[in-house]
Amino acid sequence: MNINEILEAVLGSNNEKIKEAENNLRLLAEENFGKLLLELGEILSNEGIIVGKRQLCASIIRNTIISDISIEKWRGLSNELKTAIKTNVLSCLASEINDIRKAASLAVAGKKKKF
Repeated sequence: MNINEILEAVLGSNNEKIKEAENNLRLLAEENFGKLLLELGEILSNEGIIVGKRQLCASIIRNTIISDISIEKWRGLSNELKTAIKTNVLSCLASEINDIRKAASLAVAGKKKKF
């Protein structure tokens, strides 16, 4: 499953597909933590994508970065990659959509607490 399929499954109503998507999300995080966060940030910052999917991305980013396991993974990312991820999330603070601004601010707040 790619990230878009995972997000759509999580937003769906089929519990089996949701569980499968959550497992696939964990696998993606284990395989390439930085790439996953970058892709989630790109979706979050894309004004052309539906609000629910963008909010989900912000929640996943926040929950991923505040977990104790992720601290070392985050520190191991290149500065260039970390800057790109941060830029995507921070750009959402200027979104015209209030729910996206709120979701992004929660992700930023989570990031500041841990990193």
